[in-house]
Amino acid sequence: MTTLSDRPRDSVVSEFPVAPERSETLVVGLLRALPEPALLVTDAGAIFAANAAAAALFGTPRQTLRDAALARFVADEHPRLARYLAACSRSGSPLPGVLHPAPGASRHRVSGAVVRPAGGGAPALILLRFQVAEPASDRFALLNRQLEELTREVRARRAAEATVRRVNDELASANEELTAAVAAADAARALAEEANRAKSEFLAVMSHELRTPLNAIGGYVELMELGIRGPLTVPQREDLERIQRAQRHLLVLINEVLNFARLEAGQVRYQLGEVSVDVLLRGLEPLIAPQLRTQGLRYAYEGGADGVTVWADREKVEQVMLNLLSNAIKFTPSGGAITLRCDVGGDRARIQVRDTGVGIAPEKLERVFEPFVQLDQTLSRPREGVGLGLAISRDLSRGMGGDLTAESAPGAGSTFTLILPIAG
Repeated sequence: MTTLSDRPRDSVVSEFPVAPERSETLVVGLLRALPEPALLVTDAGAIFAANAAAAALFGTPRQTLRDAALARFVADEHPRLARYLAACSRSGSPLPGVLHPAPGASRHRVSGAVVRPAGGGAPALILLRFQVAEPASDRFALLNRQLEELTREVRARRAAEATVRRVNDELASANEELTAAVAAADAARALAEEANRAKSEFLAVMSHELRTPLNAIGGYVELMELGIRGPLTVPQREDLERIQRAQRHLLVLINEVLNFARLEAGQVRYQLGEVSVDVLLRGLEPLIAPQLRTQGLRYAYEGGADGVTVWADREKVEQVMLNLLSNAIKFTPSGGAITLRCDVGGDRARIQVRDTGVGIAPEKLERVFEPFVQLDQTLSRPREGVGLGLAISRDLSRGMGGDLTAESAPGAGSTFTLILPIAG
């Protein structure tokens, strides 16, 4: 009798090196190890064993498949199936074929190989291994689906490209508009700067031209007071005093405008050095004493500046302090009080001017530092000035590396603080 080892094999047969004397248990075990659907059938078409994948393919438990006729579970005609099994039993190598497992009757490629030849009264056992064989119609359907997907992708890509082109066009248009807007803004800024320079130059020239006749008026008043033009009567002296006060007031206003014009034009020069705060503050009272007496105000320097030296321009600091004190006198009713003090925090000196005046609403505090701003704009306002003192004072403070701040509330007075860097 010819054994399996004497027969030609391929890779399928070689997975089942079963000699006739081997047990059927080994054959069945190898069958169940296969991942694809597989059956052991006799050459007469009876199912000897099936693995789990085959049971799933046929929709029938393995126990039900055993000893059942294969013809029950395939849609192929019985004669065709019988011829194929007979050919497999005679073939020395795996024989390809096609079967249609029921109930779906899907087309499957099948490979049949003898794993136990017939002999000793036992039928031959044939291993049938199933693989789905995609029909031509299925392949065409797959190709059609792939073509449709490709068409959708092409359309989507074209739509995306159109969107990108539209967005690029919109960006280009927006960029042109932005460029035009920037150019217009630059032109407007240049025009504004030129107008601002022209204004500053005009203010400087006008201030200078106005100071000359005012200084002449002041000089002639002093000559008349000295009696050079003859003795004066009491009414004449009173008139000269009025003229002199008006002349000095106008000169202060013009000096403020001139200083503001210089600040805007960047023509202010600072002579920075060490400044003794205590000495400077003590020297302020004689300068404002006439205003204090006229207004009927109390004044106190509370100290706190002993040994404090700041890095600043002495003349500019004095100008700022006189502005703050004059402002406090101007807005404090008769009988009120003005106090001056200094304290040090870190590397900064803080010089404070407090008054018991009318106060300022918190939302208007920053406006008082704007040029030509006066919160009392009524025609009958008794206070003089053009609204430049605080604007000039803050600019001078910042020009020396410091700052000028304000705290106030209506009816509670105001506190203006000059902040300057400590020397050294």
